[in-house]
Amino acid sequence: MLVGVRFTGISYIFELNDQSFWRNIETLRKKDIPTPGDRVELQSGMFGSTFLKIKGKKNKNLCIIYLVNLKN
Repeated sequence: MLVGVRFTGISYIFELNDQSFWRNIETLRKKDIPTPGDRVELQSGMFGSTFLKIKGKKNKNLCIIYLVNLKN
């Protein structure tokens, strides 16, 4: 589950309920930005990419990169 979204000036930081942080690496339209509380799933893509799939929304996959996991 998505627990936080922050805008950093050039990208968005997404915090998941496992205390991991992810940053988008592609341009997002304002209407495509997920909101806290949205159910999300991490999916592996080609060539080592990762996507944040927003559950319940049609064709909403965001290409993201891993920043940090505060659990470890």
